[in-house]
Amino acid sequence: MTTICAGAVLLFIVVIIIIIYQYQKKAEKRNIEQKKAAALKFAQRHVQIIQESMELINKSKNLKTIIGRFDTILENVDRLIVLAKQYDYPDITKPVPSEMKEFYTKDRERFIREYVLEQVADEIERAKTITRKPSKIAILDKALLLLFDGKKALRDENQVGVILEKEKEIRDLIKHINSDKNLMEA
Repeated sequence: MTTICAGAVLLFIVVIIIIIYQYQKKAEKRNIEQKKAAALKFAQRHVQIIQESMELINKSKNLKTIIGRFDTILENVDRLIVLAKQYDYPDITKPVPSEMKEFYTKDRERFIREYVLEQVADEIERAKTITRKPSKIAILDKALLLLFDGKKALRDENQVGVILEKEKEIRDLIKHINSDKNLMEA
Protein backbone atom coordinates (compact mmCIF):
# COMPACT_ATOMS: atom_id res chain seq x y z
CA MET A 1 0.00 0.00 0.00
CA THR A 2 2.86 2.39 0.72
CA THR A 3 4.31 1.65 -2.72
CA ILE A 4 0.98 2.53 -4.27
CA CYS A 5 0.88 5.78 -2.28
CA ALA A 6 4.49 6.52 -3.21
CA GLY A 7 3.71 5.78 -6.87
CA ALA A 8 0.63 8.00 -6.76
CA VAL A 9 2.63 10.84 -5.18
CA LEU A 10 5.38 10.41 -7.77
CA LEU A 11 2.81 10.40 -10.59
CA PHE A 12 1.19 13.49 -9.09
CA ILE A 13 4.58 15.27 -8.93
CA VAL A 14 5.35 14.31 -12.55
CA VAL A 15 1.95 15.64 -13.68
CA ILE A 16 2.52 18.90 -11.77
CA ILE A 17 6.01 19.28 -13.34
CA ILE A 18 4.55 18.70 -16.82
CA ILE A 19 1.80 21.28 -16.18
CA ILE A 20 4.34 23.84 -14.89
CA TYR A 21 6.63 23.17 -17.87
CA GLN A 22 3.77 23.67 -20.35
CA TYR A 23 2.68 26.84 -18.57
CA GLN A 24 6.24 28.21 -18.73
CA LYS A 25 6.46 27.38 -22.45
CA LYS A 26 3.18 29.21 -23.11
CA ALA A 27 4.38 32.19 -21.05
CA GLU A 28 7.69 32.26 -23.00
CA LYS A 29 5.81 32.09 -26.31
CA ARG A 30 3.50 34.94 -25.20
CA ASN A 31 6.54 36.95 -24.10
CA ILE A 32 8.26 36.40 -27.46
CA GLU A 33 5.09 37.40 -29.31
CA GLN A 34 4.78 40.55 -27.18
CA LYS A 35 8.41 41.45 -27.86
CA LYS A 36 7.91 40.92 -31.59
CA ALA A 37 4.78 43.09 -31.51
CA ALA A 38 6.74 45.85 -29.73
CA ALA A 39 9.58 45.51 -32.24
CA LEU A 40 7.11 45.74 -35.12
CA LYS A 41 5.63 48.90 -33.64
CA PHE A 42 9.09 50.50 -33.45
CA ALA A 43 9.94 49.24 -36.93
CA GLN A 44 6.77 50.70 -38.43
CA ARG A 45 7.81 54.18 -37.32
CA HIS A 46 11.24 53.79 -38.92
CA VAL A 47 9.66 52.52 -42.14
CA GLN A 48 7.30 55.49 -42.12
CA ILE A 49 10.25 57.90 -41.77
CA ILE A 50 12.00 56.14 -44.66
CA GLN A 51 8.90 56.45 -46.87
CA GLU A 52 8.41 60.12 -45.99
CA SER A 53 12.07 60.81 -46.71
CA MET A 54 11.79 59.20 -50.15
CA GLU A 55 8.77 61.38 -50.91
CA LEU A 56 10.77 64.48 -49.95
CA ILE A 57 13.74 63.35 -52.02
CA ASN A 58 11.58 62.89 -55.10
CA LYS A 59 10.05 66.37 -54.68
CA SER A 60 13.21 68.24 -53.69
CA LYS A 61 15.14 70.64 -55.89
CA ASN A 62 17.91 71.09 -53.34
CA LEU A 63 20.97 68.81 -53.23
CA LYS A 64 21.55 69.35 -49.49
CA THR A 65 17.97 68.31 -48.76
CA ILE A 66 18.39 65.18 -50.89
CA ILE A 67 21.64 64.24 -49.15
CA GLY A 68 20.16 64.91 -45.71
CA ARG A 69 17.09 62.80 -46.42
CA PHE A 70 19.21 59.89 -47.68
CA ASP A 71 21.27 60.17 -44.49
CA THR A 72 18.01 60.03 -42.51
CA ILE A 73 16.94 56.94 -44.45
CA LEU A 74 20.24 55.16 -43.80
CA GLU A 75 20.11 56.07 -40.08
CA ASN A 76 16.62 54.57 -39.82
CA VAL A 77 17.67 51.45 -41.72
CA ASP A 78 20.55 51.08 -39.24
CA ARG A 79 18.02 51.35 -36.41
CA LEU A 80 15.94 48.63 -38.05
CA ILE A 81 19.03 46.42 -38.19
CA VAL A 82 19.60 47.01 -34.47
CA LEU A 83 15.94 46.23 -33.70
CA ALA A 84 16.11 43.02 -35.72
CA LYS A 85 19.16 41.89 -33.74
CA GLN A 86 17.88 43.11 -30.38
CA TYR A 87 14.57 41.27 -30.72
CA ASP A 88 16.02 38.32 -32.64
CA TYR A 89 13.60 39.12 -35.44
CA PRO A 90 15.66 39.12 -38.67
CA ASP A 91 12.65 39.53 -40.97
CA ILE A 92 11.16 42.42 -39.01
CA THR A 93 10.49 44.18 -42.33
CA LYS A 94 10.01 43.13 -45.91
CA PRO A 95 12.57 43.44 -47.40
CA VAL A 96 14.81 42.63 -44.45
CA PRO A 97 16.84 45.56 -43.04
CA SER A 98 20.17 44.38 -44.48
CA GLU A 99 18.66 44.31 -47.98
CA MET A 100 17.18 47.77 -47.39
CA LYS A 101 20.62 49.06 -46.39
CA GLU A 102 22.17 47.75 -49.59
CA PHE A 103 19.34 49.13 -51.74
CA TYR A 104 19.30 52.63 -50.23
CA THR A 105 23.09 52.90 -50.23
CA LYS A 106 23.14 52.19 -53.99
CA ASP A 107 20.04 54.30 -54.62
CA ARG A 108 21.65 57.24 -52.80
CA GLU A 109 24.64 57.15 -55.09
CA ARG A 110 22.56 56.77 -58.24
CA PHE A 111 20.06 59.44 -57.27
CA ILE A 112 22.67 62.04 -56.30
CA ARG A 113 24.69 61.43 -59.46
CA GLU A 114 21.62 61.69 -61.71
CA TYR A 115 20.34 64.79 -59.91
CA VAL A 116 23.68 66.59 -60.17
CA LEU A 117 24.16 65.67 -63.83
CA GLU A 118 20.61 66.75 -64.68
CA GLN A 119 21.07 70.10 -62.94
CA VAL A 120 24.44 70.63 -64.62
CA ALA A 121 22.95 69.82 -68.03
CA ASP A 122 20.30 72.49 -67.39
CA GLU A 123 23.00 74.99 -66.47
CA ILE A 124 24.96 74.19 -69.64
CA GLU A 125 21.82 74.74 -71.73
CA ARG A 126 21.22 78.05 -69.96
CA ALA A 127 24.81 79.09 -70.67
CA LYS A 128 24.36 78.26 -74.34
CA THR A 129 21.38 80.60 -74.63
CA ILE A 130 23.23 83.59 -73.20
CA THR A 131 25.27 85.80 -75.51
CA ARG A 132 27.47 87.60 -72.99
CA LYS A 133 30.59 85.58 -72.31
CA PRO A 134 31.05 86.65 -68.65
CA SER A 135 27.45 85.52 -67.96
CA LYS A 136 28.12 82.18 -69.69
CA ILE A 137 31.18 81.65 -67.53
CA ALA A 138 29.26 82.61 -64.36
CA ILE A 139 26.58 80.00 -65.14
CA LEU A 140 29.22 77.35 -65.89
CA ASP A 141 30.96 78.25 -62.62
CA LYS A 142 27.66 77.58 -60.85
CA ALA A 143 27.57 74.17 -62.55
CA LEU A 144 31.12 73.49 -61.33
CA LEU A 145 30.03 74.27 -57.76
CA LEU A 146 27.14 71.84 -58.11
CA LEU A 147 29.58 69.18 -59.35
CA PHE A 148 31.86 69.92 -56.40
CA ASP A 149 28.97 69.39 -53.95
CA GLY A 150 28.02 66.19 -55.78
CA LYS A 151 31.57 64.85 -55.57
CA LYS A 152 31.64 65.49 -51.83
CA ALA A 153 28.34 63.65 -51.36
CA LEU A 154 29.21 60.57 -53.40
CA ARG A 155 31.06 57.64 -51.85
CA ASP A 156 31.33 55.34 -54.86
CA GLU A 157 34.48 56.01 -56.90
CA ASN A 158 32.72 55.04 -60.15
CA GLN A 159 30.03 57.64 -59.52
CA VAL A 160 32.68 60.25 -58.67
CA GLY A 161 34.45 59.40 -61.93
CA VAL A 162 31.34 60.34 -63.92
CA ILE A 163 31.21 63.67 -62.09
CA LEU A 164 34.91 64.29 -62.76
CA GLU A 165 34.37 63.72 -66.49
CA LYS A 166 31.54 66.27 -66.53
CA GLU A 167 33.73 68.69 -64.57
CA LYS A 168 36.48 68.38 -67.19
CA GLU A 169 33.93 68.97 -69.95
CA ILE A 170 32.77 72.21 -68.31
CA ARG A 171 36.31 73.42 -67.67
CA ASP A 172 37.05 72.83 -71.35
CA LEU A 173 33.96 74.84 -72.28
CA ILE A 174 35.14 77.71 -70.06
CA LYS A 175 38.60 77.59 -71.67
CA HIS A 176 36.98 77.65 -75.10
CA ILE A 177 34.83 80.66 -74.15
CA ASN A 178 37.86 82.46 -72.72
CA SER A 179 39.98 81.71 -75.78
CA ASP A 180 37.21 83.09 -78.05
CA LYS A 181 37.12 86.17 -75.85
CA ASN A 182 40.89 86.62 -76.17
CA LEU A 183 40.69 86.23 -79.97
CA MET A 184 38.03 88.92 -80.23
CA GLU A 185 40.08 91.35 -78.12
CA ALA A 186 43.20 90.87 -80.27
